[in-house]
Amino acid sequence: MLKIRNSLLSPTNITRFVGIIYGTSGVGKSTLAATAPRPLFLDMEKSTRFFELNGVNADIVDIASWKELGQIVAEVAASKDHDSIIIDSLTSAIELLKQEMILEDKRAGKVMNIQTNGQLTLMGYGVATNRLKAMMKVFADIEKNVIFTAHSATKTVDDVSKTIPLLVSKDSDALLGSYFINCVGHMPNQGIITFKPSNSYYTKDASGKLRLLNLSGSDCNFKTILNAIETKVSDKKQ
Repeated sequence: MLKIRNSLLSPTNITRFVGIIYGTSGVGKSTLAATAPRPLFLDMEKSTRFFELNGVNADIVDIASWKELGQIVAEVAASKDHDSIIIDSLTSAIELLKQEMILEDKRAGKVMNIQTNGQLTLMGYGVATNRLKAMMKVFADIEKNVIFTAHSATKTVDDVSKTIPLLVSKDSDALLGSYFINCVGHMPNQGIITFKPSNSYYTKDASGKLRLLNLSGSDCNFKTILNAIETKVSDKKQ
């Protein structure tokens, strides 16, 4: 028998953030992510090195290779000490993935994914995109807040420039449009993040609530973000 639920009477619980925050280096992505409840950083670019000086309290695992990132997923998912996982950053994860692909080419004895100049081949772009997407999906499936940070890049189409997350390439629609990524927020300056739609930068807000907020200054934190997107069945029934 079909188990049918009504979207208003029995809505899906939304209790966590799964998404990307991006901006230029030093804009405060890691500091913002550290305001998420009970955070665990998977640090691939040493972005947490100044946390102690700035009084930021967070647990950190330093990641040195793509294999390490994949090997700790189960342990991270099982952790009872952390409610938020921060993959810091996707941009650095891609560099680790490229290093892994170079080793794979060497073992194969031929150029498949990485050119001699270190750039991805056409096939390599497809392989890297698929592997990065698979990794992101594995983390997104963990029942915790999952925050991916990323650097920013500029994409120009028909002489129109747009700021987007720097992923495998500047054509990252396949990753940004993934169904498991609910939110993408842009940090144009320190202490500011926006999820509002714009022609000049990329955002995504599946909740429809974050775009309504003024997330700057003291409100630029994950307590405000999570309070905005959280929807519980009990709340809907009242």
